[in-house]
Amino acid sequence: MIRQILFDCGGVFTETKHVENLQRFTGDASIAAEMIRTIWSPASPWHDYDRGMVDDRELLVRLKQLLPERFHGYVESFVETWHEGLPPMAGMEEIVDALHEKGYPCYLLSDFPKRFEVMPDRVPALKKLDGLVISYQTQRKKPHPDTFRHAAEILGIKPEETLFVDDLACNVAGAESIGMEGYIFPSPADLRAYLQERGIL
Repeated sequence: MIRQILFDCGGVFTETKHVENLQRFTGDASIAAEMIRTIWSPASPWHDYDRGMVDDRELLVRLKQLLPERFHGYVESFVETWHEGLPPMAGMEEIVDALHEKGYPCYLLSDFPKRFEVMPDRVPALKKLDGLVISYQTQRKKPHPDTFRHAAEILGIKPEETLFVDDLACNVAGAESIGMEGYIFPSPADLRAYLQERGIL
């Protein structure tokens, strides 16, 4: 029986508009898209940034080593403003309210650097959650199964009683590997319909 909901942040509570954000500086969508692919590539220091292992300054130094010099000015602007590419996802605050009305605690498990601290003021739904586990604090990232086990321990929840909601299939698979039920998030409307079908809402 599902007793609580564990959510991802980016792509669930926020939209992801990093290309559009970066395009403000590049003036070119193709350049912005190319840079974003590099910034989130397997070799990128962003993964250490999410784990809280490097700060903004070190992140910028290491990103400049990956990117051509002609992009260095753009990446400086992006590192300062990347969180602005994560506007609130319309409809999610109402879903949290509806879940709370039905007695379901709502938690967050997110791969996010220290700048997460500014997000609750930008995304009001985050202030309504019952507990937060963020990668920069734990040095653990999804989709590794240990990340989900550790989050369950911190939050005091049982995996087999938890529905995990994420927009990435690999992360949902990681949650399912430790016994959580997983749902790949397409939109708030689809999530609401799914929760209603399950009898949760």
